[in-house]
Amino acid sequence: MGVNVDAEESLDRASLRAYGNVEQGGEKGGSGRMVPPGILLDGHKGASKTFAEIKDLVDDVSLYDNNVPQGTDPIPVVTAPPQKVLREDLYNDFKGKSNLNIAEAVSRYDKKQINKAIELIPTTEEWTIEKAISEEVNPIKKQVFMAKLERVRSKR
Repeated sequence: MGVNVDAEESLDRASLRAYGNVEQGGEKGGSGRMVPPGILLDGHKGASKTFAEIKDLVDDVSLYDNNVPQGTDPIPVVTAPPQKVLREDLYNDFKGKSNLNIAEAVSRYDKKQINKAIELIPTTEEWTIEKAISEEVNPIKKQVFMAKLERVRSKR
């Protein structure tokens, strides 16, 4: 059995599992353990390849699409026996992940996360952001503050 979700959505869900959902009310939660995005996406790519290789070698196979709202049943995509593709569009999406460019996908995700983080910084006063940059030891957080400062300066 396989379960598919869009690669970018899987990264968002992994982040929620690791850190909780601070954007929607600051819920507690999150395990604090984040699977590195490249490893997670490599798993997606490998699952797509492996499914294609073994689906005709087994007696029973199923694939579901989990690009649905939380609490909603996944969409059946492939069932067997007898093997039948129920949703060709979703099956093609799943198969397409075997060609996923992991470096490009991780780069897009990192940029998206930095933009989200920038918006969470409430101040637009340069001196406050500069002070945060000088005191920050985490290189990723420092990068976020620097991007925020650049955005503030570009709006002058």
